[in-house]
Amino acid sequence: MAPADWAAIYDVSPVYAMGINGAGVRIGVLGRSDMNQSFIDQFRSQFGLPPAQIEQHLIGPDPGLTNAANEASLDLEWSGAIAPGATIVFIYAGNVNDAAQGAIDQNLANILSESFGTCEPNGSLGTRLMGQQANAQGITWVSASGDSGAAGCDPHGTFGATGNETVVFDGPAVSMPASFPEVTAVGGTEFNDAGGQYWSSSNGPNGASALSYIPEIVWNDTGAGGLLASGGGASIYFPRPAWQTGPGVPADNARHVPDIAFSASGGHDPYLVVNSNGQRGSGGTSASTPSFAGVVALLNHYLITQGLLPTAGLGNINPELYRLAASTTNVFHDITQGNNMVACAPLSPGCVNGMFGFAAGPGYDQATGLGSIDVYNFVQQWNAHASATSVSVAASPSSIPFGGSVQLTATVTPAAIMGAPTGTVTFTAGHNPLGTARLINSGGAALATVTVNGPVLPAGATAVTATYSGDSVFNSSAGSTTVGVAAAPPGSQVTISITPNPVHEGQAVRVSLTEEAGVSTTITGWTINGNDDFSLFTQDFGTTVLPAYGTLFAGFFTNTPTVVPSPRVYQFTGVDADGRTWSRQYTLTLAGPLGPPAVTLFSAPSNIQQNPSAAPSCQWTQQLVVQENLGFTVELTRLAAGSVDWTSRLQTLFGTTHLAARGMLQANICWPGPTAPPATAFEIDGVDQTGAPVSATVQVTYAGPASNSAALSAAQNLVALNVPTVPASTSATLGVSYSGGGAITATVLPANQSAAWLTATLTSSNQITLEAAAAGLSPGVYNATLLIQAANAIPQFIEIPVVFLVGNTSGIAVNGLLNGASFQPAFAPGMVLSVFGSGLSQTTQTVSAFPLPNSLSGVSA
Repeated sequence: MAPADWAAIYDVSPVYAMGINGAGVRIGVLGRSDMNQSFIDQFRSQFGLPPAQIEQHLIGPDPGLTNAANEASLDLEWSGAIAPGATIVFIYAGNVNDAAQGAIDQNLANILSESFGTCEPNGSLGTRLMGQQANAQGITWVSASGDSGAAGCDPHGTFGATGNETVVFDGPAVSMPASFPEVTAVGGTEFNDAGGQYWSSSNGPNGASALSYIPEIVWNDTGAGGLLASGGGASIYFPRPAWQTGPGVPADNARHVPDIAFSASGGHDPYLVVNSNGQRGSGGTSASTPSFAGVVALLNHYLITQGLLPTAGLGNINPELYRLAASTTNVFHDITQGNNMVACAPLSPGCVNGMFGFAAGPGYDQATGLGSIDVYNFVQQWNAHASATSVSVAASPSSIPFGGSVQLTATVTPAAIMGAPTGTVTFTAGHNPLGTARLINSGGAALATVTVNGPVLPAGATAVTATYSGDSVFNSSAGSTTVGVAAAPPGSQVTISITPNPVHEGQAVRVSLTEEAGVSTTITGWTINGNDDFSLFTQDFGTTVLPAYGTLFAGFFTNTPTVVPSPRVYQFTGVDADGRTWSRQYTLTLAGPLGPPAVTLFSAPSNIQQNPSAAPSCQWTQQLVVQENLGFTVELTRLAAGSVDWTSRLQTLFGTTHLAARGMLQANICWPGPTAPPATAFEIDGVDQTGAPVSATVQVTYAGPASNSAALSAAQNLVALNVPTVPASTSATLGVSYSGGGAITATVLPANQSAAWLTATLTSSNQITLEAAAAGLSPGVYNATLLIQAANAIPQFIEIPVVFLVGNTSGIAVNGLLNGASFQPAFAPGMVLSVFGSGLSQTTQTVSAFPLPNSLSGVSA
């Protein structure tokens, strides 16, 4: 695919005809290798593009030419191919995060394009601050969603190679920085051009042959070359932004990726590039991302020429993308066919019947986002359905002593009266996060407030920035103010920290005193709401001496206040060795009871019987399931099996220590024979995103083999339900085969709000009725798991995926692949396989000849 092909397919040519080419806009490409200018010169000459000298900025030590050099060529060539008049800036370092930080700190570009990523469980939450800083400066950051399908932690393959990983082991995951709400995540599609006349029989002078837009499906070329599919899924770190709404967006509390997608198949329609291997074909979301960066440059140029933007720099464009999807019919090409599903290893995290991933559907989906873009309509419709905002920031007081407290208030005001903005405001001071608060309506405007305690702000005049996230109606914006912080006086500097704050009824709090100036001091007083508690200080904190740079801490359980919320003021006094005295105070808010458990833990089954026919190392098999129920992300910190600490096995068993809001993690556990394990109480602990501790337990017993065991199976390995409209409901009957003693149970997982659309009723000893209700759902694809158990069965439990399609769709979707004999996710050459999905043939064809034919009953491979 040549640049002019891309322009014809995605309707860029009319934009060029208006004189829009990205002039005056700076696109920053992030890299981790040196680059070769001669490759860019050859590329632009070959495809009739004007020459361009790449502006280079090295951050830190020079990495030299590394294996990322060809990636640099792809990104530099195609960002400039779509916006040939833009200034292309290459910012590179040994580590791509260093390159990103340098690009943002030095404000080197209006748009940042990143083709690298780290799977979320291995990433750092702190790097999100770079995205917030970039948006506050007006920088738009676009990032590849990844090339490993829904398995962002497993390595992707290489087009044309063989022997790469094709079965994943690390569970579902998405990639950072694509999952940052401040970053636009770009996924991948593949042209579905069979049966149509979309290409000319010959190339034009610029190498192009595309005639028009070509229908698209989800990019998924996974095969001998390894994992090659559009990255997508739900973040385990970041809650859903206020602007991420619309048909198809899952009704949970997670940020979902990708946001958009463009052609990415290096096997079907590769991007032509020039690199160290000469002219080659390339693909992946590493190709779709810099191409979209070029589109954003064209958008900036167009808005400037129309007088709608004074200078280049749009910041976070995600709110407007979702507004456009909701308010227009000609901007997005909705992708409704294909999936980014990948095969997973048995017993690996999130592996149900050998596959996981997401199918395309009407509206948003976690394989292609909102779809691809018609660029001409995109620039024409931009901001036609949005309202601008402005942010003002106030500090009270505007000057504080060192270690004092300041209340920061951001007021978000709409340019036009269209209601009050919603969403969040993030406060930062340079690279330091100060807090995030939700907006509260205040007479047409909206306010967000945080209080900064202790010496978080450095001495001197400190700039504080407040960045508004935007929502489904209002654009994001930013404002700043200056807080004066006095220099630290001589003597000790003691800071107080009490976590969590607020604290709920029955929760424990941790109180810590930290000396930060390198001067030892002695505690001489302690009051709580004016009541003297100093007589208990040594008992609770151990000593009254706070050493230089040291910390004293104590833990308490709070009593129940008569009125909530209720403030509790802790005040400490002390004296240094030279006689200097000091006083500090901290306010803790006591809240009411937490309500239902935040986290639940259960075992399938809870009474586990021996399977003598199983492998000696796995005579007892169970599945631990942990769920979050209140809508908060949770960091799991501890796992115990009775008196044995299994914390070191958390990552291995569950695949991650990050539990998504209303999410579910599963761990498959084997116990060896021949002796049954003792009854075991499992406990899992963690901390939610508010800092509150969470904990759940389950008691599990183990027994010998059942005397009357029987096989347990279901008539289907996948249940697919669909309704054409909202609200509507549908039902299906699932046959279950079991002749043993004891009752069958059926449970819907996750057992929380995210799967509330599905109910399962055992109507007889061998039938389960599934009812799916679309009320309250948006058009899209919804997934749940049906857990079927029987006490004396072998196996004791089976899991059946349930897919609910709301809204009509067409085409073929493959949702599962199982061994045709055992119906387990175990494969080997020569096996008969069973394929599950929608739109598949209702007949079965067989062939005994070898080699296998390429066509059978009108179907070609």
